[in-house]
Amino acid sequence: MGKPQVIAVTLNPALDVTLWAKRLDFDEPVKAISETVYPGGKAVNIACVLHSLGTECQLLGVACRNNLASMEQLLQQKGVSYQFVSPPGSIRENLTLCLEDGKVLKVNRTGEKIAPEVLDQVCQMIRKNLKSPQDILAFSGGKPPNLSVEQYFQMVRSFHDLPNPITLDNDLFSLEMVTQIHPFVIKPNYVEFLHLTGYSSLEGDELLCQIARVVNCTDHLLLSMGADGGYYANQSGIWKITTPSVPVKSTVGAGDTSLACFLTAILQGKRPEQAALWAFAGGTASVQLDGTGTITPEQWQKAATQTRCDQFDQI
Repeated sequence: MGKPQVIAVTLNPALDVTLWAKRLDFDEPVKAISETVYPGGKAVNIACVLHSLGTECQLLGVACRNNLASMEQLLQQKGVSYQFVSPPGSIRENLTLCLEDGKVLKVNRTGEKIAPEVLDQVCQMIRKNLKSPQDILAFSGGKPPNLSVEQYFQMVRSFHDLPNPITLDNDLFSLEMVTQIHPFVIKPNYVEFLHLTGYSSLEGDELLCQIARVVNCTDHLLLSMGADGGYYANQSGIWKITTPSVPVKSTVGAGDTSLACFLTAILQGKRPEQAALWAFAGGTASVQLDGTGTITPEQWQKAATQTRCDQFDQI
């Protein structure tokens, strides 16, 4: 049967066009110093990192046909295994402008609308490519503009008849929806966590109480707090993850890297709290790269040696 794999599901991938320039000029055209195109979208980023770390992975989903060749070429260069349903239209191109002073301007396009039968074809593709009950289904990223949150939710719920673990990484589902899915892991950042819990701000014991509340809806919770590290929680407790201070080049894809690292560490047999340490170490390594760069095992290892994981006393 072989090792378990991760199936990363993308419904709205992107070509991430990253430009570097000295400064913004609203009177004259801004001249790019350099530019790079990356395969993008949360699930795509996750698949790229998983492959880099040696974790078996397939990228499945929707990729419109007009510029499909560009996406395929980029994925082939990274060695990522993929399979797409390709309706008419174009894969969206997201724009990131990195300035000399460290500021970043990011513009995400909405993408193409897709027909209902395309979603059905993606679901059939996913089922066909599952190899074992241990294979992990990673639903990450946004949705096509004409797909409702309810439709996306029902799509994920349709795999509840299978024993396979499900991971969620989007800011679309309500806490009630997450509870009904009860995923293997969710990975919100702080802003997404506030949206999920219905608060405008959280800190201290109140934040820990909400973490304890949300972890009842999932097996594992990874909460990113940016430069302040983050939190990991399961039914056994809550841990504070402390990350080193590093020079930040780009935060794009850092959260996706963290999730890919957590799944890799779990599949390697690490204890969940140690897998969380390695997850945040991956995010730390990622922010030191330009654009949507993909970390290497060596960069991951180095960051992990500088990361701490400490359990809180009972909340």
